[in-house]
Order: sequence, then C-alpha cells, then structure tokens
Amino acid sequence: MPIALDFFVKYGYWVIFLWVLTEQLGIPIPSAPLMLTAGTLTATHRLNLPFVLLAAFSASLIADTTWYVFGKRYGSAVVRLMCRLSLESTACVRKTEGYFTRRGATALLVAKFVPGLGSVAAPIAGQIGMGYGKFVLCDAAGVMLWFLTVTLGGRFFGDVLNSIRMLFPLPHISSARSSRCSSSASWSGGCCSAARFCARCGCHVSNPSS
Repeated sequence: MPIALDFFVKYGYWVIFLWVLTEQLGIPIPSAPLMLTAGTLTATHRLNLPFVLLAAFSASLIADTTWYVFGKRYGSAVVRLMCRLSLESTACVRKTEGYFTRRGATALLVAKFVPGLGSVAAPIAGQIGMGYGKFVLCDAAGVMLWFLTVTLGGRFFGDVLNSIRMLFPLPHISSARSSRCSSSASWSGGCCSAARFCARCGCHVSNPSS
C-alpha cells in the first residue's frame, strides 16, 4: 500500500476534519477530492462512512459558526475578506449578497453546491441578522447534503471497482508450483534446502517413481 494511502487510512478521520476545517475557514484547498477518496475507501471498509461524514460535518459546522459570528459582528467587511480569500473579485460580494437576499435561508441548503457562495453564506447570514437557531438548522442540512452527495459518489465508484475486480479477478500465484517444489525437495536426499533446490532446478524435476 502506498505510504500516503496507508497514512490516510490510519489517520483518515483527523485528516478529513482538519482539511475541511481549513477549507471552510477560507484557505482555498478543495475538500471534494478528499471526500471522494474517503467515500471510495468506505466501499472496501478501510474507513467507516458514518465517521467520515461526522468528521466533515463537525469541521464544517465549526467553521460556519465562526464566520456567522464574525459576520454578525463585523458585517460586510468579513464578506469582502472571504471573497479575497477565495480568490474571487469584488463582484463576489455583490453576487453572493444578492443571491442570499433573494433566496433567504434556503440559500444555505445549496450554498456548498454553488461556487463562491459556500464560503460567504455563513458571514452573510450573520450580517443580515438571521437567528442562530435558524442558521444552524439550515446550514447543518446543507452541509450534510453536500457531504453525503460527494462521499456517496466516491462510495459508488468504490463499489463499481469492487464489482469489476470480482468479475475480472487479477491473476495470482498458484500454490501448485510451490507444492511441487516442496515435494521435489523432499526426495532430493537433503543435498540442498527446499528454497535453493527450487531455485536451482526451476521446479521442473519430475518424480523418479513416474
């Protein structure tokens, strides 16, 4: 197993939590490829699907709550900061604020699916004075919908790979050859060990009784 994959399997839940938290706090490192990978690994039971979703969900909710509080306290300045962090132009502010004003709380349900909106929806919700209970309810539903979609997409891909592997199994070394080596070495009179005998004779020596 590659070192990176082995590390991810061993510490996957912490990696997912920290990666998603970092992304949702404004650093542009997309978490979708990571969640697809995690979903694929749940198909082979190397990772647990509920724990994967819990790690991503909790990290995203912590970050969104933080930006909600900042948006409530500092207003549009936080939104402009988020747009700069997400490498968007100043048009990001007008576009996202306008979208959020038209859609209201339902914008939080699809915010993670809309480029440029996912990172600024939480501070905008705080800026316009949305109640925290309503924000948490809608944001939690949108976050879970997003991570379910991406992770289950990876899970589906992993299930397809498993099905292909079962239909077309990879060739493996048969034990018949190794058993022939062992039987040949047993009547060789002890002139060499089984491993050296097989290497010298190539396991092609026939039984003398034949």
